[in-house]
Amino acid sequence: NVLYAGTNRSVWITLDGGAHWQSLRLNMPASAIYDLAIQPAANDLVVGAHGRGVWILDDLTALQQWASAQSSAVTLFAVRDAYRMWQWAPVNTFTDPKIPPNEYAGANPPYGAIVTYYLARSAKSASIAIFDSHGQIVRRLDAKDVGKRAGMNRAAWDLNEDGPVKWTGTFKENQGPGSGAESVPGAYTVRLTVDGVVRDQPVTVKPDPRDPDVARAQRRHAFLAQLFGELSSVDVMLNAIDAQYRHATPAERARLLALKHRLTYDPRNIEDLSGPAQLREWLLDLISRMESSLQAPTAAQLDQAAAYRSDFDAVSGEYRRVMMEKP
Repeated sequence: NVLYAGTNRSVWITLDGGAHWQSLRLNMPASAIYDLAIQPAANDLVVGAHGRGVWILDDLTALQQWASAQSSAVTLFAVRDAYRMWQWAPVNTFTDPKIPPNEYAGANPPYGAIVTYYLARSAKSASIAIFDSHGQIVRRLDAKDVGKRAGMNRAAWDLNEDGPVKWTGTFKENQGPGSGAESVPGAYTVRLTVDGVVRDQPVTVKPDPRDPDVARAQRRHAFLAQLFGELSSVDVMLNAIDAQYRHATPAERARLLALKHRLTYDPRNIEDLSGPAQLREWLLDLISRMESSLQAPTAAQLDQAAAYRSDFDAVSGEYRRVMMEKP
């Protein structure tokens, strides 16, 4: 029933065996379509546009299952397998908002798991959460990334877990990472909740076929999860110190500042490198170094993390003592 046709100006689609046709041009320029093919592994529609290069519509599952979706107010379509891969920086850095002359590169599909769903009518609320095989939530997608309009909507899970608590008392670029450790290959569940209606679909995260060592991914995850956990605890402490500082006496403020400066040298802006790094900066630095590859931690990095853990335990004890002191 689902057929695609190329014309001298765009791509068309029928969902009922040719009885009715509608445009599938979407964001393509008006151009003659000289070839159409469905990539069998990814189930993508690949379009050869004369004079306009190659255009790809990612994951045709929603169009193929469109007829069955009409009987439900909320439909979450099957999620194809997602592959854990190293993301290189783009060679072409001029893709937004326009590609300049002689730069022939378009946007890549979103990294990770592509989540497509249909809403019969616009929703008041919509959210997407990712669960691991033990039923624990590992990621909640940002509300701004989860569409609520009637019709087809698409979001993407970047295969990362939820990020640490952010320190709200510093400038935006220093508040902390937006996501946490990468998920390990395995079975997960995507849960879409729309105005109280819940829909689930399984998704499998697979390793890069060129790098199938799942054990190394698990060692890396355990290492990063500990670092992100410590960073999150540091930021919880900093937020509490900032809140208490506003109502503290001069003597209390001195103790709070001394504790704060054991956690961070408190940079004022992104170019402020005047202070010696403290625990928060050390954790952020080690996390940043781990983000230069998908390798497991080295022996030196394990030693660094152990030293930071010792400092973390010491300053956590000091934090509890100072915060429990009475005026």
